[in-house]
Amino acid sequence: MRVEKLVRPLTVPDFKAYGRAEAKTTLPAGTYWISMAQGQKHWIQAMLNEDSYTPFPYFYDVTAWSLPLLGNVSGGSSGAVLHPRAVRVPTLPAPRPGHEGKAPKLGVLQLSATSSSARESTGWLRHRLDREWKLPFTLLTPADVAAGKLSGIEVLVTPDGPASSAYTALGDAGRAALQDWTRGGGRYVGWQGGAQLAARLGLTTATLAEPTSDIPGSLFRVRVDESSPLAKGVGATAWNFTAYDLVMTASSGVAVSYPQVDSPDWFVSGFERGAAELGGTAAVVDQPVGQGRSVLFAAEPNFRAFTDGTAKLLANAILGPAPARAPAPQGTAKAAQEAAELPSYESPIRVSVQAEDAAKAAAVLRSAGAEWAENRSGGVVHYVIDNPRGLPVDHHPFAGRLPSLIRVAGIVPVAVTLP
Repeated sequence: MRVEKLVRPLTVPDFKAYGRAEAKTTLPAGTYWISMAQGQKHWIQAMLNEDSYTPFPYFYDVTAWSLPLLGNVSGGSSGAVLHPRAVRVPTLPAPRPGHEGKAPKLGVLQLSATSSSARESTGWLRHRLDREWKLPFTLLTPADVAAGKLSGIEVLVTPDGPASSAYTALGDAGRAALQDWTRGGGRYVGWQGGAQLAARLGLTTATLAEPTSDIPGSLFRVRVDESSPLAKGVGATAWNFTAYDLVMTASSGVAVSYPQVDSPDWFVSGFERGAAELGGTAAVVDQPVGQGRSVLFAAEPNFRAFTDGTAKLLANAILGPAPARAPAPQGTAKAAQEAAELPSYESPIRVSVQAEDAAKAAAVLRSAGAEWAENRSGGVVHYVIDNPRGLPVDHHPFAGRLPSLIRVAGIVPVAVTLP
């Protein structure tokens, strides 16, 4: 594939920046230029498009496959016939780690040894730390925290996993140790289950709620507070990967947020139904906790270790300075209570249907032998079937049969997401 770089500015009459409307734009010299007039044009389009078409509401995997958005790369496309002055780009060297050997003493808290979500999220993080950032770390368990092994750790990163069972496994000693460590100056960085655990421990005032939308792995443009230390090298916006994640709200310390739905910044790459509930909510909060700090992501910032854009936010959370000191926010008791009441699902099956199809959907689930939790919102009924062993669809006793059972029942689903 031929990649070139502009040596002179180029005016493009119909430039469509990612997630924006077409507009006449002058691209500066130094812009990378990749012509579609070459043999690999279909591969180029597949690699650099902004939104993959999803023609049906059945999912066994995610729907956000835009590599530029995953990497938070600025760019776009044009359909015009253009004649740029450009030179071919040689192979570029791999980026070097940015910590220059001055990394803090880092701990990674794996919430469970058996949970598939904990193993996956921790594994993706370990790949990023080992292979790309070259950051040494100590792997910890809740039992290690209870045994006093936080001593000497400066930054503790807690990936996804079952917050409820981890809270229990910590015991009184572990919970007190984690609270004291953070309030004494430690930096707690967590996401998904790790964020829920922080809320249960009173390390944030951010509140978390179960989603009422169907988002089986999609990319949303989010706004980044450029005054935050997390923004270094990221820019004013980023693309946040979301997959049925908790909805986070906060009155202070919001470092990254979803734009309002009526804003020109609102853009979704991938499938979504009901995602308007995210408008104006927090994607990342950064709050003081005593002399320490908690940085919490509502969603996975390092999904499969290829969401490179939000991984920069994570790197800054680990390596960057703390923001200017601010009074510790009040209201942790409310956040802790709400977090304690949240359900904890493992690799769940999700079926969402219009309210008029609820009875038929429930009959289908009963016929398969399913047990489920149910909630209703905006004329849609959401069924969540827990999968505590984390079985994939080809090993699950009935997941593979659900799509055909739903079709036979005459249901046109809103979304069906299989493990």
